[in-house]
Amino acid sequence: MQRVRLAPLFLIAAFAIPACATDTPETAAKELSAALDEASDVTLYFVSRTGEYSYDPATMRSKSSIRIYRGCGRNCDIVMNEVIQHLKTSKAIKCLDQKQQNVLMDIGSSEVVEYSYSGRAILFRDRCYFNNRGITDVIRAGTFPFGY
Repeated sequence: MQRVRLAPLFLIAAFAIPACATDTPETAAKELSAALDEASDVTLYFVSRTGEYSYDPATMRSKSSIRIYRGCGRNCDIVMNEVIQHLKTSKAIKCLDQKQQNVLMDIGSSEVVEYSYSGRAILFRDRCYFNNRGITDVIRAGTFPFGY
């Protein structure tokens, strides 16, 4: 009788562990790097606002006060390496209610990365991460070929 009760637990554990492993920041950083390698341009949208708000990506694009476009050929992963490292050094977290988005990054026309809560909460491919350092600080301090 004990074996019958434990069998479902082993099946759940066998399938749950690989699923959790795919949510690591290191894996996400590799996926982001691959997406940037495939893209020929990156656009950053910065929203400056106070109070409670929640924007979808289209609204963020239209309400952004600063927009930075960078055509980078097939070198977007190299140009945006500090952004990749920011994600890599983040912690995987349970997705929060996405509010107070302040930066949106369009990677070509196929990928979107949303940053909220002063750029510390990251939403990439429906998975969430947190970094104590905000993305705006990374961009300001970085060696990017565009100013902010």
